[in-house]
Amino acid sequence: YLKGAWDRMSDMRTRIIATEKEQMAQLEEIARPSEVRKRVKAVGRLPAVEKIEVSPRALLRYSLQHEARGARKGYRAGQVDLQASHKELVDFAKENLPAGEFKLVARAMERIAKTRTPGQMATVAKAINRMVANYETQAIYQEAKTAFKEAKKKKLRPEMKAQLDALEEGFKLTQPTARTLKRMQSVVKASELEPLEGSIPAALIQRAEIVLSNDAKPLLRDLSPEEIRGVTAAIENIIHVNATKSSLLHGKQKRELAGVSSFAVTQVEKRHGVEYKEVPGIPGPRRRLGALREAMTSEFVPHETRIFNLVGDDTTAPNPAYQTAYRNLQEGSGHTITIRKAATDAVQDALADAGVDLAKQEQWWEEEVTIDLPTARDEDMNRVTQQKLMRGERIDLLAHFSDSETRALLQRNRQKGIAIYREGVPSPPVKLYVPDIQAVIDSASDAEKSMAVAMQKHIAGPLAAELGPVWLRHHGIPLDLRPDHWGRRVDAEFRAADPEAILQGFQARLLDQQGRFKSRIGVKAPIIITNALEHFDSEVNGTSAYIGQALPFRDATMLVKDRSFILAVRAGLPHGADVLKQLESALRDYLGLERTDPGATARAVSWALPKVQQALLYLKVQIGAYQTASLLTASNEIGAKYLTAGSAAAISHPAETRAKIDANSPRLSARLRAQGHR
Repeated sequence: YLKGAWDRMSDMRTRIIATEKEQMAQLEEIARPSEVRKRVKAVGRLPAVEKIEVSPRALLRYSLQHEARGARKGYRAGQVDLQASHKELVDFAKENLPAGEFKLVARAMERIAKTRTPGQMATVAKAINRMVANYETQAIYQEAKTAFKEAKKKKLRPEMKAQLDALEEGFKLTQPTARTLKRMQSVVKASELEPLEGSIPAALIQRAEIVLSNDAKPLLRDLSPEEIRGVTAAIENIIHVNATKSSLLHGKQKRELAGVSSFAVTQVEKRHGVEYKEVPGIPGPRRRLGALREAMTSEFVPHETRIFNLVGDDTTAPNPAYQTAYRNLQEGSGHTITIRKAATDAVQDALADAGVDLAKQEQWWEEEVTIDLPTARDEDMNRVTQQKLMRGERIDLLAHFSDSETRALLQRNRQKGIAIYREGVPSPPVKLYVPDIQAVIDSASDAEKSMAVAMQKHIAGPLAAELGPVWLRHHGIPLDLRPDHWGRRVDAEFRAADPEAILQGFQARLLDQQGRFKSRIGVKAPIIITNALEHFDSEVNGTSAYIGQALPFRDATMLVKDRSFILAVRAGLPHGADVLKQLESALRDYLGLERTDPGATARAVSWALPKVQQALLYLKVQIGAYQTASLLTASNEIGAKYLTAGSAAAISHPAETRAKIDANSPRLSARLRAQGHR
């Protein structure tokens, strides 16, 4: 088979061999020496190539140009990459940082914009990660801080405030600087030095001591998130419990008063019926009292008689309406009188201890003295070398100096000093400086200094002790009372007139809206200086009126203003509207801070009616029989000689009897001074 195949390929082999021979002949032709020489000569006839030379400076310039061109291309590429990286960081920051925290986001954007190298970029990325990680802790801390400040603003009940103070003992909100700590240490040390003792406000010393004591406490910010959440929960619980207790207290009071009102309505309907009840859709005639009858009934009918006529009394059975509308008012008034009597006794005892003749105390208070002032100036900065003061005014000034807040206020450069208040008119102000204050203190006698201390201690001591619990029952929150308080008034002429405030001036007549119960503020107006005894009486009278009369007045007013009670009185009495008006007038008079004008007719009647009342009492047989029976009943227990001796002594020695009444029965003494026959 192979042999046959080879034979069949003979033609192909012949062609291949012929091709190879032809190629070999061509190669031999090219490789001949004559042909090679021809080609070499042809190449030798080409033009010669010029020699190229480059100087080192030109070569350096050429290389720098190409390097700069490449750098520009790389910089532009790097800019594109940096912008892309910035965009990625910005997107990450916006997604993970809160949009509401503008300062935080702005700080991240600022740091991103300053990055230039990959190393800076990595550092900023780590910083943003830390910012994102710390934001939750920061938000938790801010929530706790806000809750704590909110609790501080609220007026907490004493037990709730004690819990908040105990919680605050475990941390501090801020870290004072070393400079602040040094200043606080200087304040505490300066307060202990003899020349400066008493001249630094007690509030500033207390703040310095608190800052120094808090220095060792951990920062709230440094606590763990779980601990901070626990602090927040505790503060919110204190606020919630305080609000709940206050609402329960007021709710209980409202329920009690609602029960009293319901009982009063029942009594009015039982005693007077509903003959004059108004029918919807049918306006009834307006029934009003005449001028003479209104004057005689409104000004001279006792409040007790009106209340008895409406709801009865409590002689046979408990009567909450009578208790609220009359009995509590009487007891409150008696309490007020007792407080005022205690204040009067305190002043008299202090005068006796100071060696002042009580029979000549009026002259002692008003004796005028002249004080040399080394640095004082008037409002125009002219020198004032002397100041005339009555002894009582100097005592009042000493008491003002004993109040740390007032003392600090007087030492301010822009404060206008003091103005002496006599007969309702203030004198031109005189600015006192530290040497002048010291001159006033040095000019005072020991008796004057002891009187200033005694009156200030009574106001900050027994009077404040009576005031605190009543304020807490009334408002549900404690009243902040400083141990060195002395009332302060400023000259109203230096205040800008506010028409709206003038129109709302009636609010100042409310017992709990008196200036002595409000937080003080720094003022430039001169401080009013008056007779210390008048100042003391004003302070005691206003505070005692609130202590004894505020709560009874509130309850009685809520009853008289109750709509159900108003409708019942109108339905049961022909002149019910006038009766209600008289009740409200009696309650306003009860405050002692507002006195209504009874009118011309009432003033005319007031001259004759007391005498008529006395005559009627003398002529009424039952009154004489009642007094006789009372004496006979008393004689069973008390010897007749003591009864008759007392009457004889009262008649023969009225001054001594009055002194005994003043000493042993302040309520009877007050009634005698206020025309008790009414």
